[in-house]
Amino acid sequence: MAAFRARHPHVAVTVHEFDLSDPTAGLRRGVVDVALVRSPFDAAAMSTRVLDRQAVGLVVRQDDDLAGAASVRVDALTERTWIRLPEGPDRVWLHYWSGRGPAAGPTVRTIQECLQAVLWNGMSALAPVDQMLPPGLVVVPAEDRQVNDLLLAWRSTDRSPLIRSFVRTVTDEYRPAARR
Repeated sequence: MAAFRARHPHVAVTVHEFDLSDPTAGLRRGVVDVALVRSPFDAAAMSTRVLDRQAVGLVVRQDDDLAGAASVRVDALTERTWIRLPEGPDRVWLHYWSGRGPAAGPTVRTIQECLQAVLWNGMSALAPVDQMLPPGLVVVPAEDRQVNDLLLAWRSTDRSPLIRSFVRTVTDEYRPAARR
């Protein structure tokens, strides 16, 4: 962000947070011009740049029977109780981030709500394997989930020089934690 501010000191940037019901983080609805999002989702009419690629795994409590497993197949875990994700307009995203077993409890709307549901209620959830976790939780790599992309996304029709500059700056400057 420092590089963008140096190039455009007159531009005020406003940050918005969105919950799990909108995998495009307000981009599809026109609330934001550029979004940092996780794949997969319906990217029709959007342009994207991959910033990082991360494996995905099953989030469980440390005392769960699967906590010590080398890996799991999510589609085989049909007897587990999963967190309930918001029903949203993007079925691709919902299918990827959901388990195949029954969902229970209230709908979780944020990553922290999701992690707390696993910690306190012993539910199951999916997350990138390097997700910061509260004490008591672990992530077991999932064999049957493709690598997840962390993306910078914007509307394909937007030709704003400022947005192009932002995309170019982030693409040039972003370094995942593992590569810093």
